[in-house]
Amino acid sequence: MVNTKKKLFQTIRFGFAVVLTFLNASVACADDEDVFNLVVGTNYYYDSNLFKLPSGTTPILSTGKSNRSDILTSTDALLSIDKHYSLQEFSLTYQLTSNKYQTFNFLDFVSNEYKLNWLWAISPDLTGTLYTEKKETLASFVDFRALGKQNIITVETKNFDFDYSPYMNWHLIGGYSKVTSQNSQVFIQQTSFESDRFNAGLKYVFNSLSSLSFIARDSTGTYLNQPLDAVNLLDTGFNDKSEELRGIWLISGKSKLDLKIGYLERQSNNFSQRSFSGNTGTLVYQWDALPKTSLIFKLSRRLDGYTDSTSSYAVLDSFDFEPTWTISPKLMVKGNAEISRRSFLGDGPQIASSRREDQSSSYGVSATWTPRDSIKTIIQIGHENRNSTNNSFDYVSDSASISAQLDF
Repeated sequence: MVNTKKKLFQTIRFGFAVVLTFLNASVACADDEDVFNLVVGTNYYYDSNLFKLPSGTTPILSTGKSNRSDILTSTDALLSIDKHYSLQEFSLTYQLTSNKYQTFNFLDFVSNEYKLNWLWAISPDLTGTLYTEKKETLASFVDFRALGKQNIITVETKNFDFDYSPYMNWHLIGGYSKVTSQNSQVFIQQTSFESDRFNAGLKYVFNSLSSLSFIARDSTGTYLNQPLDAVNLLDTGFNDKSEELRGIWLISGKSKLDLKIGYLERQSNNFSQRSFSGNTGTLVYQWDALPKTSLIFKLSRRLDGYTDSTSSYAVLDSFDFEPTWTISPKLMVKGNAEISRRSFLGDGPQIASSRREDQSSSYGVSATWTPRDSIKTIIQIGHENRNSTNNSFDYVSDSASISAQLDF
């Protein structure tokens, strides 16, 4: 433990050295009007409980390493291109990130992410977006419990949407998207899938710029590399139908309310036990309480598929609070606190003696310092805690990070 703390201190000290080097460097300041921009950065992140294990439990891996904590060093470079042609805007972002762990180096990986976007317009009344995007992340051990294995989740999205407003305040909206999500490891609870989603709706924009909209969605999904399994009730696909009512109310120049209320229904292709439905919603209130202080309150309910032996989906209810204090144009402090309850519901091939329910809380604070337009540094500390009716999912985790970013 002493060695770990010493390594963390050395890492943070080195991070500050990197920041000071940036400050003393003569760099070209990037401009928002530039067609080409390049951003490079380094982040050092410490997690006291990387595998999210209960207190007193230490992982024994095939690598022979048995630490609970680790330090992740991420180095990235992001290239962005943005160009306007009359009513059209084209943009491309590409990010290459190297992630290296100090102890558990079997988790090392390099991510290649991009987004190619076209903000198209036939006329001021008919606009939309067309984009293709790819993201790569390491699955968190909060849900992925296969210790000693690296699970990279790759999500590719292709999207087309439109907004047609021939009658002033009224807007006809709709679109199509194709999403492919693939795990590099078997992860039955949230398995790989491919889905096609169509959506259509109507929006009314008031003269105050507040708005009210209704949208319906229909999605057909196919599970990848998962054959039909009648014993474990593992299906080949699903169909999602949902409706959502959204209102954005600009209460005043200092406050805004964003409300979404919806209903989701999932039908499993072959096993009705894996079907589920329920209400979803989000309420976000933003208040600029003082000239330098803003507060965000958020309530939400979300439904996600979670396929295991005793349940088919999870309901997540959460409350978030995010205060932000802009001390000066160069220094901003932001806090965050969240409490949540996650209930695992639905049926599986086995009857559970009791339903799993997780009570979680987290809080943290970050400071962002921008000494120059081209330089940004962020320091963060955080704490997470989960108590579950299945105590093998309990964990407590503390984290700290420091990052530096240079924008050319």
